[in-house]
Amino acid sequence: MTADISPPVPPASDANATLWELTTAGIALVRSIESLRAYVAAKESIGTTEMRALARVAEADRLTPKQLATSLGLTTGAVTAVADRLVTSGLLARYAHPTDRRSLHLELTASGQKVIDRIGVTFRDAITDASRDATAEQIHETARLLQATAARVLEIAGNDIAS
Repeated sequence: MTADISPPVPPASDANATLWELTTAGIALVRSIESLRAYVAAKESIGTTEMRALARVAEADRLTPKQLATSLGLTTGAVTAVADRLVTSGLLARYAHPTDRRSLHLELTASGQKVIDRIGVTFRDAITDASRDATAEQIHETARLLQATAARVLEIAGNDIAS
């Protein structure tokens, strides 16, 4: 899913220029990750919604269709269709829910995990290349800032990625 986010308006003074630079860099990072997911999805002959679903299931290890629907902002009917395509592609499997016979869990298959791993390795390689000249302290501080920003954005959106 590529969000159509207009860039923020630049600050009128230099007082916020550094935050402006960080904001535009953050938006560029989000868009680059979306592009990477779209690239891998195309290589795997699946859609970007299917790729988002795989990523959500990978983050949680397993989800019910209802949990996945909530996470993706889709109806359960739409998630059923997405899951059907991913099961047919061999990237996702359905398993009986251990305590609720009316429900099931969605989990990655080994092939699905390889797709997710490909994204992770590519992203890690990009970070390694980009941070080659950074100190360990700079890397730790950047990681802390990115984690804090992600948590705050999720808080604002009323979303918990783990749920």
